Amino acid sequence: MDFDFNDNNRDEILKALREEELVHIEVSIENDKHTRNKSPLGLLADSFEYLVNRLLFNIKMSRDQISASYITFLQMELDKFIALSSMLSELPDISDIEILDSSLLTVPKKSKKKTPIPQVFLDAFKEVEE
Repeated sequence: MDFDFNDNNRDEILKALREEELVHIEVSIENDKHTRNKSPLGLLADSFEYLVNRLLFNIKMSRDQISASYITFLQMELDKFIALSSMLSELPDISDIEILDSSLLTVPKKSKKKTPIPQVFLDAFKEVEE
């Protein structure tokens, strides 16, 4: 194999995986108005694709049991998120609930105090913009 996962070049990694006919995933995004490397959805898809392909590669090439455990853990966590999202979609519509206290419908007052943004987030956004 003539690629390095540490380079993190999606196109080169996928090309090498295809050429070697190794099991891998390719996440496609449809109808996104942004380029893949500038889109939050694209960045999420690339991260997921990279993680799964890296773990699959480690399992295939070195029989790495830790990577196999991570794949199992990832599947369990995804199942939890799917269950959670299903429960959220089953919540009753606000129009179906009899409002006993009208104060529940009042808009909270905006605080003039600004919450500082952690530096790690500022750095991440700066990287995406570059």
